[in-house]
Amino acid sequence: MKKRTTIRISAFLLCLCCAFFTSCKEDDGKGYVFGYDISSNPGSLDPQYASDRESYLIIGSVFEGLFRIGADGNAEKAMAESYTVSDDGLTYNFKLKQDRYWTDVNGYSKKVTAADFVFGFRRLFLPETRAPKASEYFCIKNSDKINSGEITDLSQLGVTAQGDYSLTIELQYTEPSLAMLLAMPAAMPCNEEYFIKAQGKYGLDAERTPSNGPFYVKTWNYDAWSNNNNNLVLRYSDKY
Repeated sequence: MKKRTTIRISAFLLCLCCAFFTSCKEDDGKGYVFGYDISSNPGSLDPQYASDRESYLIIGSVFEGLFRIGADGNAEKAMAESYTVSDDGLTYNFKLKQDRYWTDVNGYSKKVTAADFVFGFRRLFLPETRAPKASEYFCIKNSDKINSGEITDLSQLGVTAQGDYSLTIELQYTEPSLAMLLAMPAAMPCNEEYFIKAQGKYGLDAERTPSNGPFYVKTWNYDAWSNNNNNLVLRYSDKY
């Protein structure tokens, strides 16, 4: 039997909270709290590995990619400050926002850079990651060959950093829906230092789930045998 988990959102800005959900209630004066029941515990908050609806719901509030899905259902710039596309539609050059940070419940703080996107995409296509959504991004140069093991040199992947805040994505065929794909969890950045320190438990608990989005995971309690105290608390990030 699936156990229900309650998400509690504590935000300093009511309007931001309500942009994600339908209603909020005022708490003790330190912010606003919103409770929301989901059908089961998120399987993983590792964007490259997650595949279930509950995980996607949380990842969309905790992480931010080059694009996000706007209120009108279309992709809009998020971590990307600006971008250009080559005439043949095969090369995308992105300028990243320089004021975005990684954070977590323990106060981790480090700027988000182009290298984080490079590492995230490399993880996505590594065969050992077993990423369920990898094939949806095979438009990226050499991604399919890396995923199959034909290419083992990850520097051959068509995602490269040109300095800290410039990112290039090269395609092997045009993809009209690329902006939407880049707004999905699988395309979120991943900080290599943080990932290594998580020691195989990246995105599996509050202590090892980073955030570069509007919220971070404050607590995450789950007991598969009980509905009592199953909850996941997100708090608004002052780094956002």
